[in-house]
Amino acid sequence: MSKRTTIFVLFKEYPDPNGRGKSVPYIQDSADYLTFQDELMKDWTEVYDVLEYFAYEETNKYYDENNIQGLLDVAQHFPSEYPMAVETILSGLKMMGLTPRSTSPVAKTEVYKMGVYDVANDLLGDMAQREVNHRAVLKKVRKDIDHKMLPREKEYEPCVLLQHGAVIAPGGIVRINLSGNRTIELKSVDSIIELHQWLSIHRFPYRRYVFNDKHGDIGHKAKNHTDRHGRVKPSAQLLTSAGKTKALLKKAVGESFEGDLWYHDDENGCFIYFENQGNTPQHEYHAYHLRPGDVNYDKIKIDKLRKVQPHI
Repeated sequence: MSKRTTIFVLFKEYPDPNGRGKSVPYIQDSADYLTFQDELMKDWTEVYDVLEYFAYEETNKYYDENNIQGLLDVAQHFPSEYPMAVETILSGLKMMGLTPRSTSPVAKTEVYKMGVYDVANDLLGDMAQREVNHRAVLKKVRKDIDHKMLPREKEYEPCVLLQHGAVIAPGGIVRINLSGNRTIELKSVDSIIELHQWLSIHRFPYRRYVFNDKHGDIGHKAKNHTDRHGRVKPSAQLLTSAGKTKALLKKAVGESFEGDLWYHDDENGCFIYFENQGNTPQHEYHAYHLRPGDVNYDKIKIDKLRKVQPHI
């Protein structure tokens, strides 16, 4: 797979009464899965809903096969009490584009431990290695900038862990110990708003704002255009500077890879609409502001935006 933002997922597991044991010793288990049947699907749905929200993002997504087996174990033991649970979860993994981590192996260059546990050969080890590789690229880019060299754009693979209580992560951080008394911090999130905040900073590939003189910006008035009926009309005006527009573009949400994006611009009291300029490797968008009644306003999913902007 190409380098891009990578989401790893982990789930709590059912403690198998027949002695299978957990996939790895640090995974949290849930005996509630046996006592309260709804708990299994609740934990699955909480993660699935986050992934579904961000289906418009171009990401690689990985799960661990043994961890999924631990999640599904109770439903496989008692299928009549968990009707369609196995089918729902397995089809959901496929629908969200998750693939087993074994399909994209990464060569380890370090010793990785979480406390006393060796994690080099499991999902956290994969994530930690990618984070090490990612930081090496960032270090090289910064070095080029410090030496006044024009850096070529590098391929990044920033990583995040999506989970609901599967791993203890104080303050949203999983600390991994490396050789030489070094540590690396892996970011863990458990909600739409947390993943949105993280993606707005760490997304790769980057989104690029492109100035469009039809819509202008804070310093340029939008131009008139002729619609398909031959009528001359004013074009929607972009009300922000290039810097502010770029900052809002990082936070904008949408529905699909190829679709447009939108966000509420609190300073201007209206929505900013980012029109996708096509399936280009540059991921380019031009922008303009919209109010009720404007063309394309009805394409903005306000209820979806309220998940990350509850005040609008």
